[in-house]
Amino acid sequence: MGLIPDELYKSLVTNCEEESIHNGPTNPLCSRDMHTFKWLTKDIYQYNILESPCELVSNDSRRWLTENVLKLKNSATYPQVKCRKEWRHDLSLIWANDNIVRDALHVRKKTIGAWEECKRNLPFGTIINNTIPYHSNLSRKGFRSLIIGSMTYWPRI
Repeated sequence: MGLIPDELYKSLVTNCEEESIHNGPTNPLCSRDMHTFKWLTKDIYQYNILESPCELVSNDSRRWLTENVLKLKNSATYPQVKCRKEWRHDLSLIWANDNIVRDALHVRKKTIGAWEECKRNLPFGTIINNTIPYHSNLSRKGFRSLIIGSMTYWPRI
C-alpha cells in the first residue's frame, strides 16, 4: 500500500482504462473510483507529497504581514507558516518593503509604493526563459533592476 490502497489502484486501471479523466469519466465504476481517489488524496500537495498542501497568499495574509513585520524583525524565530510557498511570498514581501533594502536598491522615497505580489490572472503573451537581455538593457540605460522569477506555479506532470 502507498498513497492509495492497491485495490483502488487496480480498480482505477481496470475501470478507467479508456476514460478521459480531464473531461470526467462516463463509466460509473470509473467515476466511483475517481471520487474515492480524489477523496483519499485531497490533503496531499500534488507537486511535493512531503509538504502540506498550500494555498496562494491571499489579501488576508497582507494584513498578517502588516501586523507582524516588526515582530519578525525583532524575533529570532519566524512565524509558523505551514508551507514553503507561503514563506517565499510572505518573506519576499517583507524583504522588498524593508526600508534598509529599499535604501540599498536606491528606491526613491514616495516614488514607488509598497511591493505587492503580482496578480496570477494577468494574460501573459510571452514566456521569457532568459531575463539576462532585459537586465542588460535596463543596466545600459542606467536603471537598476531586481528580476525575480519563478516557475513553481506552472503545472507539471
